[in-house]
Amino acid sequence: DRLDGANVISTLGALHRELREELPKDPLLAASCLTVVQDEDLRSLLEPIAAQARPLSARARALVTDGAGQGQVVELLVELSPGGRGVWTVQPCSDEVRLSVQLAVAAALGTEAGRFGMRWQLSGPFAGQRIRGPSLGLAAAVATRAAREERIVPASWAFTGSVELDGRL
Repeated sequence: DRLDGANVISTLGALHRELREELPKDPLLAASCLTVVQDEDLRSLLEPIAAQARPLSARARALVTDGAGQGQVVELLVELSPGGRGVWTVQPCSDEVRLSVQLAVAAALGTEAGRFGMRWQLSGPFAGQRIRGPSLGLAAAVATRAAREERIVPASWAFTGSVELDGRL
């Protein structure tokens, strides 16, 4: 069924009433609620809880191929923003790379994927150079999971390979 404007407002009103009864203690949940809550009084109660959420970051080494077909080891930095949306980068790359990273993030976060926005970038010799192919996906999945669990990926490890939405490599 489609929701008309009145039903959407009614649904948000029910959410507001429910939250007033018991505010979420989880900063990530509070940050997610702020994206839909319109009541200013409720927002003022949720904002201090959501402020406790901080971006999570991790690094992983990846094997990538540039536009000329040359392979290199690069460092991939990911940052997860609680309550954010989407997967983005300023790194020049093909649509295949963008899709590969989006699938990897979805697989790495599972049901929590909607609770975070993810930004990624490469450092080292490929920073600013156009990359192509799906092989950045595995490094993106590992770095994303490491960020979520606040773990460090050993610097001596490097990853290459694509990740399917179901987690298969």
